[in-house]
Amino acid sequence: MSEDDIYLQLGQILLDTSPATAMKIIVEAELSPENDHCQFLFDYVDEDGK
Repeated sequence: MSEDDIYLQLGQILLDTSPATAMKIIVEAELSPENDHCQFLFDYVDEDGK
């Protein structure tokens, strides 16, 4: 499995677990220089703009 496949699978998981009312999904990922961990920010904007 390539790195791109992993990224695509992660994106699909985040999309599948987002609320049905989500109009915009925001994801930020920060990888460590040592490649031993990462940090994610996952948020969304709903149909009311919240």
